[in-house]
Amino acid sequence: MSSFASRAREEIAQRSIQKDCCVRAAAYGIACFAKYFDAKGLVVQTEQQETVQAAQQLFARCGVQGEILHKQRPSGVLYEFNIRAPEQVARVHELFGTTGSETSLQIDPRLIRCQTCVSAYIGAAFLCSGTVIDPQKEYNLEFLSARHTMLADFSALLTGRGFVPRTILRKGSGVLYFK
Repeated sequence: MSSFASRAREEIAQRSIQKDCCVRAAAYGIACFAKYFDAKGLVVQTEQQETVQAAQQLFARCGVQGEILHKQRPSGVLYEFNIRAPEQVARVHELFGTTGSETSLQIDPRLIRCQTCVSAYIGAAFLCSGTVIDPQKEYNLEFLSARHTMLADFSALLTGRGFVPRTILRKGSGVLYFK
């Protein structure tokens, strides 16, 4: 049985993004909320195959190749999308205007150009770090990240569009949430 959050991720992963600026914004959302995004590359880990497939397709549309790995664990399969080949890592940083050696990641507003870019970025962020509880039970949407500066920028991005998120710390990571 799939959870409400799993179904939400499946739906987001299947969305068709048309404009190039929005494809880049979605790929950027994945990078910002990935487990690792630094000079060595990018790593997204999830229990959902659709998420890594969406990540691979988005980056491919931006001219960056990454690979998908399946890691068997007692609790089930862990899917990983990674970009580790040096020339591909260089392309990712060129695409986003980053170096990989930033002390803290901040959201570059130039990479989120139009209203559709905003929804593409938020959808990608949700794929990597979001969860939502079935609104029939209780409404709670969360985004989790250890990148506190980037999470503050994300909060400002959402607030600027009429949303009022709250932020708390949980086990050293920031949690941006709505009730």
